[in-house]
Amino acid sequence: MLLCVIGLLITTPLVGLGQVQWRESGERVEATRDISASAERLGYLLRLQSGLSAEQLSNSWDSVTGGQLGEAMRAGTSLMGFDLSSSGGADQAEVDRYLGLLGDDELSERVAQARTSNAAVTDVTQIGLAYNAIIEDVVSRIDAELAILTTASAAAGDPDVVRAAQLAGEAASLEIISTELGGNWAAVAAADWVPVDRHRVRDLGDSLTLYRDQVIRVERVLPDDGPMVSAWGAYANATDRAATIAMFEGTLSQVLEDGIPLVTPMGLPADPDELAEALGAAATLTTALTRWQVLNTQLDFVVDSSLSDVESAAERSLSSASSDRRATVLWILVATVVSIGAAAAMVVLVAWPVRRLADTAHAISRGRIDSRLEERGPKEIRVGARALNEAMASLQTVEAQAIALAEERLDDERLSAPAPGQLGKSLQAAVDRLAASLAERDEFQQQLAHEASHDGLTKLANRNAVLRHLDMALARTHRSKSSLALLFIDLDEFKSINDHYGHPAGDEVLRETARRLLATIRDGDLAGRLGGDEFIIVAEPIDGSDAAVDLAERVLEAASVPILFDGVSLQPSISIGIGMSDGSRSAADVLRDADLAVYRAKSLGKGAIDMCDDNLRGEVRARDEMELAIRDAIDGDRFRLHYQALVETTSQEIVSFEALLRWTDPDGNEVSPAVFIPVAERSELILDIDRWVLDTAVGQLADWTDHPLLGDRPVSINVSSRHLGSGSLYPDVRGALDRHGVSPERLILEVTETAVLEDMDAAGVELTQLRDFGVQIALDDFGTGYMSLAHLRSLPIDTLKIDQVFVTATDSDADYTLIHLMLKAGHLLNLKVVGEGVETDLQAALLSEMGCDTLQGFLFSRPMDAAATEALLAETGSRIMTG
Repeated sequence: MLLCVIGLLITTPLVGLGQVQWRESGERVEATRDISASAERLGYLLRLQSGLSAEQLSNSWDSVTGGQLGEAMRAGTSLMGFDLSSSGGADQAEVDRYLGLLGDDELSERVAQARTSNAAVTDVTQIGLAYNAIIEDVVSRIDAELAILTTASAAAGDPDVVRAAQLAGEAASLEIISTELGGNWAAVAAADWVPVDRHRVRDLGDSLTLYRDQVIRVERVLPDDGPMVSAWGAYANATDRAATIAMFEGTLSQVLEDGIPLVTPMGLPADPDELAEALGAAATLTTALTRWQVLNTQLDFVVDSSLSDVESAAERSLSSASSDRRATVLWILVATVVSIGAAAAMVVLVAWPVRRLADTAHAISRGRIDSRLEERGPKEIRVGARALNEAMASLQTVEAQAIALAEERLDDERLSAPAPGQLGKSLQAAVDRLAASLAERDEFQQQLAHEASHDGLTKLANRNAVLRHLDMALARTHRSKSSLALLFIDLDEFKSINDHYGHPAGDEVLRETARRLLATIRDGDLAGRLGGDEFIIVAEPIDGSDAAVDLAERVLEAASVPILFDGVSLQPSISIGIGMSDGSRSAADVLRDADLAVYRAKSLGKGAIDMCDDNLRGEVRARDEMELAIRDAIDGDRFRLHYQALVETTSQEIVSFEALLRWTDPDGNEVSPAVFIPVAERSELILDIDRWVLDTAVGQLADWTDHPLLGDRPVSINVSSRHLGSGSLYPDVRGALDRHGVSPERLILEVTETAVLEDMDAAGVELTQLRDFGVQIALDDFGTGYMSLAHLRSLPIDTLKIDQVFVTATDSDADYTLIHLMLKAGHLLNLKVVGEGVETDLQAALLSEMGCDTLQGFLFSRPMDAAATEALLAETGSRIMTG
């Protein structure tokens, strides 16, 4: 039995380790198989995507070259020995081949339907739409295969496989971009006879940029040698590639310089000049497309080489994993045999002597201390037997002393005999430890009392201790007819220190601030911490407000010295509010005065000092009265919404409205939102206002659903930072839309930069949830905060609204450049850009010239109620024309 137990104890961890290695090697085998299958499917999908693009181009060419002018172009291209439409059959055969290899019936049926429906279509745009949906689906599948390839290569745990998979992914991405670049250029180059919009021109520019960037990414991960390097060299060094790219860039520059050409009517007789122009355009187009097809064929070799490298690396990894599995099995068998032999030896050499020691120890535990153990066997067993014999001798002496004490024989000479061995020393030390324990208990109780009244981090008096001290200090001040000053200290932007450098840095700032306060205050004054980054100084007695300000300035100077933490210099800053009392006011009143003062000090900027006075108390009373008035306005339904139109820059057609809050008090006076919104934002009232605006605006959208001009116009509303961070915004929005039966796509939520930056992570989660639901998101007042492009990329935003402070200053070259940069940033991220506060034709013209998508301002429409809005559209027909 003992042999089995020892063998199990030794072999169990070995077997467990073997199972782990077996499982890991199995996962590697499965991952490498996935890699091979994914690489094969990826190759088929890339050829299919290229074939579909070629088939689309040949069909589009048939449509482009219709009519008399088209016949001239067709003749010109035939003379050059090239006809895109003639390659249609080969393109279809190539597509059918890879559809068969993929075995995807659903995709094959979609391609067949596209061919059937496009047979009678002569419009290039319609043909493009039919094929683009399929090509986008294929590209999505390519992306999915690349993701599988990346995940499986990481799971294989082989650096060569990971490197090969990365190279294959970059090469595949380049082929996708290259195919799209050729298609975009062909559409733009045909601008002299085919309608082309500004979006197609922008797509060509984006494709060129993506193409260059992807070439750099491929070259960064190229190996030092091998077939992939040779294939890439043939592609990258081809003279046709540089010439063709230059032609693409020239086309883009020409279109941007000349503007979007007008559409030439199709099928009209062409005069000789038009015929010559068509022949020249056909020559340029066919030459570039011929070169690009040759280059894409060379690029096919690059992709094929990279996928071949992936499969080769996967095969090597599979062989290595299989070898590891065999080695694991052999290792477990050998380790098991050795462990069982070792267990048998342990039984003979150790187990039986240890059993004798255990029997003796058991006898001692039952009070039998009169036996003696033989000291024989291995050295360790002999040492153990000797120790047990000494312990029994010590116990015999202690037993005799205990009996003597129990029988009150205090003169027994055995009481003076020290107990032999370590046990005797331990008994003597027990008394000393008992006395020491009592002393430690008293000290611990004192420590608990201190901690109950002091802050654990800074060691300053805590909130309860500060309030008790303040009560007693006010009583002393009242009796002595003196003055007391309460300094409320708040760290400026303390949260940013925690966010940028971590909470350990924030804790060090708090501790160092506490030390500086203690070093600055007078003897008899109290420094405490209320919690968070708020500190208190109680100074009494003090010689009036001037002395209190002097003390605050010394504290401010001491606290502003940089703090070195972990090699980083932290620059703290504090704001101080002062409350004064002669003892006639309560502690709560004085603390409230200081709190009001520090709040006003923080509004003045960093490092400010302010003292509470009657004016400040009056402001607070006015704010309290305003809060009551806001609550009455909500309960009495005195708010109303006005709507301001947003127009498309070029057509000046109304595309949406912004709902703006208006309030008339009971006396008939208009109350500006700039007055009551900041007051509401200090409390939960802003949430009630947001919900009222949301429900009212969505209700109006429901009323406009069947309106012939307003039924498809979305409405935007502004959302406060408190609502964005409350966690209730999504359920509030969804509830309002469901309640009124309005589609989410008709609602736009506007959030400000500062609201988002207060908590980027929480805002990102909330806005993503809303956007996934279908609501559009606009970033308001863009340019007034500190949001970077990295922030913009990570947020689910549809629209940027440039703040009117930049629009109204467009006469400045600096502001002109800044607006241009904002527009570039927005368009780079595929966002719509709105210019706010447009009041003059010059401003509108400048924004239009810079490419702004939408304009808003008094130049087009002032905010008006729903009825006036309906009348405006009835009068203008949804298009507002300015001077």
